[in-house]
Amino acid sequence: MPESSGNPLLSHPRVRQFLFDSRWFAGKGKGIERLSFIERKKVYETENGEQAFLSLILIEFSDASYQTYFMPYVLLHAGEIPCEGAVEISKGYWFTDALQSEKFRQYLYEDAVYESMKLSGDNKHHRNATLPENYRESLLLSADQSNSAFEVNGKYFCKVFRQVRKGINTDAEVLLYFTRHTNFRKVPLYIAGFDIDVPNPWEELNGHALASNRYLVMSVIQKVHNRGDAWQIFREFAGNFYREALNEKIELLSYPEIRETTDRIIREKFGIGFFHKLEKLAAITAEMHLAMRENPDELFGFCSEALQENKTLLLEELDKTCQRLHKHSLKEAGNNQDAKPMFEEATLHVMQTRLKTIMQEAPSLTCIRIHGDYHLGQLLWTGDDFVVIDFEGEPGKSQELRRNKFPVHKDLAGMLRSFSYAALVALDSLNNEAPGIDKLLRPFANAWIRIVSDTFYERYLYVLKNSDLVYASEKDNKQLLDFFMMQKAIYEFDYEYHNRPQWTQIPMHGIQELMEHLST
Repeated sequence: MPESSGNPLLSHPRVRQFLFDSRWFAGKGKGIERLSFIERKKVYETENGEQAFLSLILIEFSDASYQTYFMPYVLLHAGEIPCEGAVEISKGYWFTDALQSEKFRQYLYEDAVYESMKLSGDNKHHRNATLPENYRESLLLSADQSNSAFEVNGKYFCKVFRQVRKGINTDAEVLLYFTRHTNFRKVPLYIAGFDIDVPNPWEELNGHALASNRYLVMSVIQKVHNRGDAWQIFREFAGNFYREALNEKIELLSYPEIRETTDRIIREKFGIGFFHKLEKLAAITAEMHLAMRENPDELFGFCSEALQENKTLLLEELDKTCQRLHKHSLKEAGNNQDAKPMFEEATLHVMQTRLKTIMQEAPSLTCIRIHGDYHLGQLLWTGDDFVVIDFEGEPGKSQELRRNKFPVHKDLAGMLRSFSYAALVALDSLNNEAPGIDKLLRPFANAWIRIVSDTFYERYLYVLKNSDLVYASEKDNKQLLDFFMMQKAIYEFDYEYHNRPQWTQIPMHGIQELMEHLST
């Protein structure tokens, strides 16, 4: 039974269940030893008895790891369930997520933006010069996997960070950097942030030293009015392309003819609009990287570094990545006595050796802060342009590791792998409508991926042709890209294996193609 530092609220089984059932709780499946309040403050109480609290909780796990969460909550009396997700902790007395309360959302917004100082002056705020309008209304948005969000006045997006770490969140940090220090405006403008200061920051809580007293728990940014993300756009493009391809006598075509036919269908049926979006996507990616390269601010750690300084870290990551792939390969073989490992050990060794050689021999190059989790879902289409969002970095990594400097090729690999996903998910969807059609269309999917990837990559390099972020040599660029493409594909396989096993064939296809390419 988990301990709760003597606090009856955290000891309540329904409150613990509320926490465990929350989509943003990342500790599912781990044994919990103890739950403790790092900080808890009542911020208001209404005439009808509704009490709202800010709280940070520390969760200690049986494997000696721990996580910190922002869990604001409301306690209130009601004869029946007052809102979605509320749990009754005693007869007629309810516990619920404070974000369900519009009054609490108003409190967070106004305090962040206007420094209302409702916590006796102990809040610190990150504010941009842009001053938004007064609060009128808000709308709680559907929860994503790791955070919560609400809109204010239909103009401002308030992103509430659930699993928090000391200091400023990397997403807020990067948006603040773009807003204050660059002219790059293809991102949401940063408006303000809401921090919680923890008293006695050097005092140990349950054996864990709190090295910083400030936790950023919410950022307010400009809402991006959009027509969907790039993932939707390119997946639909791929699906429509397959339908057009079925009008051709595709079963009679050789591979060169398939490539030629794919190019013709794209140009004739989708034409300027398709390539316009694709080239815009490439140009914005390049402009984002250039903006992260210029005007470095040491306060936010945006100074560039040489690749040589980061090779050891990259090689260590490669070893861990390859070990995970080998582990999955053996596990699958062990689950089926008649099955062979997905990848022969000798093949994996050759691949790992080749990738190590690529990194060890890579010429000098400038490394910068990058997006870190770059894919089609991270760009919103406004109707005439793309806007880049979500700079939190690779899930599962610490804030410190997310701030590491990398070659831009790491972001490029993420986007190129995302094109593969869009094409193959669209193909899988079509195959559900007409089983077996995927075998006929698979060569066209490969050709679509190649044309889209090449167009994006060439346009990106063209924009950066005079930059120190890429090599002048096409061979050097391709080899470094191969390194990160393989790392990304193995990361995807690991993720799908644990979360969406029905999708493991998508990264598997990418790994096999890259292995063949690296062996030649």
